[in-house]
Amino acid sequence: MTLSSQIKSTIGRNINNLTGWKTDRKIVVIESDDWGSIRMPSKKVFNELVKKGYPIDRRPFEKYDTLASEEDLDILFDTLKSIKNSIGQNPIITANTVVANPNFSKIEQNGFKKYFYEPFTDTLENYYPHSKTFLKWKEGIEEKLFFPQFHAREHYNIIKWMKLLQSKNVDQLVAFNFGMVGVPSKTNLELGNQLQIALGIENDGDIELQKQILDEGLMLFKSIFKYDSKTFIAPVYTWNEQLNEFLAQKGIKYLQGGLFQKSPDLKSGITTVRRHFLGEQNAYNQIHLIRNVFFEPSTNDQKDWVNESLKYVRNAFFWKKPVVICTHRLNYIGTLDINNRQRGIKLLSELLLKIIKKYPEVEFMTSEQLGDLIRKRKKNENSNT
Repeated sequence: MTLSSQIKSTIGRNINNLTGWKTDRKIVVIESDDWGSIRMPSKKVFNELVKKGYPIDRRPFEKYDTLASEEDLDILFDTLKSIKNSIGQNPIITANTVVANPNFSKIEQNGFKKYFYEPFTDTLENYYPHSKTFLKWKEGIEEKLFFPQFHAREHYNIIKWMKLLQSKNVDQLVAFNFGMVGVPSKTNLELGNQLQIALGIENDGDIELQKQILDEGLMLFKSIFKYDSKTFIAPVYTWNEQLNEFLAQKGIKYLQGGLFQKSPDLKSGITTVRRHFLGEQNAYNQIHLIRNVFFEPSTNDQKDWVNESLKYVRNAFFWKKPVVICTHRLNYIGTLDINNRQRGIKLLSELLLKIIKKYPEVEFMTSEQLGDLIRKRKKNENSNT
């Protein structure tokens, strides 16, 4: 890392933690996105798409990410169980979950005229027949290692995708035939898969349709997990402010996210970037939870992820902020590349053990628990003024 990049990194760490809710407690929250969502179906599909010229071998999410297998979860949970703080508490992952995926056969049978989806539990059975993958999810929940929260119904912009399929877009049809939603551009690698922005806006009716999608997603979440999700994280940190009131009505009390929200607006055609801070409360009494450590080993195998992340941990605690770690599912998946899982889980273990060693009083929380703590403190502070 050059001197200028080190300076920028140091400034960024401090700016992120300057404002917002503070605490003397050493709290660590691990937020992990994309659980339940499809990405790359198999190594065979990966190889076929590379032959067709798609640059997925240079895109970590397409190269490593797929539905977690029973073995992936087994190894991840065993690792978490082996790590304990001073009072014997294990780390717990807030697993932000996509509860549905496209039902490709029904969509095709309907001539691409109508969209159909299936619960992610059905997709798991299709990917891993004769396994007990979802039972492993339940084990993780019961053992307080894994706490699903609502990420999306699907991690794709269904409206945009269906229009592309109906227009016979060649790339989209290639991906569809392999059981995928979209592929990265052959000509512009930086574009990635733009369909991932599930709550992007292009037409007047999009907001109302998005409300319907979110409503169905939240109901499906409760049907699967038998409890309501109190937190929500929008795919690619992108959602229109108009959705906040609707989400609040549906029981979403806490909005997970980064320092910046991308808010698309149809009237202006502009996507506004909005800055948030930890503990910020909106008009609907929802509280923003802000990520301040990014731990994504699969995206760069040349970076010293453990020691770089520890710098952010130290900075957060210096400013009396909880540590909220962002770490996507792809870092812990070995179905497509076993070395990816081994490296990701090894580095996660190293990071957590070093945090515990330096801060023996550290507490592990879910996003919901952090949100509840902030709300309680705010209520007490207001009653004392």
